[in-house]
Amino acid sequence: MAVAASLHLLPAMAQTQPAPAARPGAPSAIPFKRDNAGMGAAPSAGAVGALLALLVAGGAGVAWLRKQLKIGGRAGRPGLVTVLESRRLGPKALLSVVEFGGQRYLLSQSDAGVQCVASVAAPQAQEDA
Repeated sequence: MAVAASLHLLPAMAQTQPAPAARPGAPSAIPFKRDNAGMGAAPSAGAVGALLALLVAGGAGVAWLRKQLKIGGRAGRPGLVTVLESRRLGPKALLSVVEFGGQRYLLSQSDAGVQCVASVAAPQAQEDA
């Protein structure tokens, strides 16, 4: 019974409230919270600390992964191939001296590919007594 009485009052209440002014055919506006601080508030100290901790943890993870996969320079024994010197001849050309298996190779690298220009025996290391 109370529900029927309140349903009877709804049309009368709707007529007493003023309708919002809107252009014909425009959708009604959705209310939202306004931010008076401009582009947003500055991050808190806790957020900055969390971001810093995340960056440090990420850097440590990358360093650990490089060590596990042995990526990067070798501090131990020398490799089989040693690049002795490289020179740029232009924006797309490179000349390199590479030592491999007791031989030195002069390699040319360009858009055409890599070519061996010359090879000579590597000089033996001389010991001074």
